[in-house]
Amino acid sequence: MKIPLLSFALIVLGASALQADSTNVFVDYRPLNPNHEVFQGMDVDISPYAGWVGDNVNGIEGNRAVLLFCEDYADDAAYYAGWAVNATPVSSLDFTSTRYGAENPNPMYATGSSLYRQLAWLFTQTLLPGQSTGNQDAIQEAAWVMTNGKDETPHLTATATGQDMSYLAWIAAAEASFERVATGYATPDYSQWAILTDVNAAGNTRGIGKQEFLAYLSGGGTWETAATSAVGDAPEPSAFVLAGAGLFALGLAHRRK
Repeated sequence: MKIPLLSFALIVLGASALQADSTNVFVDYRPLNPNHEVFQGMDVDISPYAGWVGDNVNGIEGNRAVLLFCEDYADDAAYYAGWAVNATPVSSLDFTSTRYGAENPNPMYATGSSLYRQLAWLFTQTLLPGQSTGNQDAIQEAAWVMTNGKDETPHLTATATGQDMSYLAWIAAAEASFERVATGYATPDYSQWAILTDVNAAGNTRGIGKQEFLAYLSGGGTWETAATSAVGDAPEPSAFVLAGAGLFALGLAHRRK
């Protein structure tokens, strides 16, 4: 089952901004985003999703809530299921525990730090209050295209005119803006983002292990301090709107929709 949208809880024991740490992810039984996307001929839920991460692989008790974003279309995951993952902070310098740390099935796009920061940049724009459905679709498409083989053709749902941008326009914006403050866009705090990779999938771009996700600490804090922060409840559908609102508290610019 394809799951492009999840939110979950995560506790990273002894997490470092420079290395991955082993933990578990448990995916909630429903997506947070009611929007759907047709991609590669399949009607799928889009990011973010609901879930948890921590010591409990079979449920949510004792785990910490986060928002999950799918950037791995080639592999599968199921709702209401858990598995062991490596949690690599996007602010890390070591991406050997991830799928795309050294190789990308789509050679048109980056690997490692640049790729994952571009993906986090894209998903940060999804969190902006009032973000349009068309842009949410296009951002999800952009993430999947950036990690899929060049022979796969995406289904375009947003146009390059008006207030919505095409998936190609979003990719171009991410490549140009992920390392700077860009007028009209939110600037991510990469310390709040991590890559959750099946422990069996490190270095395997597809076909081994469950889907890879980016996880956002919607309740604040960083992946370095996640181990000492309080365990939170699972975010409700309004939570990712509130997470976006938090971006404004940081004085981040945004594009009005």
